[in-house]
Amino acid sequence: MTKGEQTRQRIVKSTVDLIIENKLGNRAVAAIIERADVSRTTFYRHFDSLDDVIQEAAVSMIPVEVQDIDSPEDFVDGLIQMVSDNMKFFAHLGEHHDKFDYVFKQIFLQYTFTIRNAMDGGNPIHAELTFRAIVGIMEGWMSNLSTISAKEVKEFINHLVVITENGNFDC
Repeated sequence: MTKGEQTRQRIVKSTVDLIIENKLGNRAVAAIIERADVSRTTFYRHFDSLDDVIQEAAVSMIPVEVQDIDSPEDFVDGLIQMVSDNMKFFAHLGEHHDKFDYVFKQIFLQYTFTIRNAMDGGNPIHAELTFRAIVGIMEGWMSNLSTISAKEVKEFINHLVVITENGNFDC
């Protein structure tokens, strides 16, 4: 691993740690560069924006087996497991809704293009609405952990995916 790759990895790890500790705050880039022990120039040499490093931090948590899934049901299982395994990260990220939405959209776009095509039956509006519904369900789950179980979230999202795949919106 090159020195540049090590630096990038340190920046990503610092971002993950700060999100888990809920210390990203308004001065996020300053906190990251302090934690990673890099200059602002070095940070921006590796990342164009705070959103870019947050996206890479979230993507770094996706297990390889989830990245290669080709069925919507298996993807939902992997997504629920990934969020469950990294609940503090995603719960704190959920407190910053714009970043949460951005990260989930990037995960969907990066790893689920074929699944999205299967889900939307060629209709990009259905794909977008399904994505928005899943993000809302995930946010609701993370803000109500004591009342909503992972199993319930998984069942509900799988039901939504089946409806979208079949194009049957008359239920």
